Amino acid sequence: MNEGEKTLYARLSVFIAGFTLEAAEAVCNAEDRLDILQGLTSLVNNSLLRQEESLDGEPRFGMLETIRAYALERLAESGEMEALRAGHAQYYGDIILNQASYGIFSANALQRELDNIRATLSRCATTPKGIELGAGLVWIRQWFWYRRGYFSEGRL
Repeated sequence: MNEGEKTLYARLSVFIAGFTLEAAEAVCNAEDRLDILQGLTSLVNNSLLRQEESLDGEPRFGMLETIRAYALERLAESGEMEALRAGHAQYYGDIILNQASYGIFSANALQRELDNIRATLSRCATTPKGIELGAGLVWIRQWFWYRRGYFSEGRL
């Protein structure tokens, strides 16, 4: 693996239970220096990522948890952990606030991204700047929690 692929591998560890190409591009390539498509292809070919097709036909990527744990260690060593977690929270917060509130983001997509959204809410609860974003996410997600049986989760 080249340095760009190693950097991407570590950065992708901020995603929980998978991600899309669009999410990887937005969160892991803020400075626009990495070739995300080539990097993802290489990581899949080296069995560091798995690729599957979602119901809507969009490719989705993920890491085995042991591989993700090692990548998280690399990310922590790089000093980029907080910036990547903040970018992750902002990306999923924007999706929920901008798409779900208008009905563009389906309940199935919310279900698929549930772990990433939970991580976003946790991040919002632990940072002063995140309180407003977290409140907006909780407000929008209450219908989802109720309909999918996660309502007790929303009360926490």
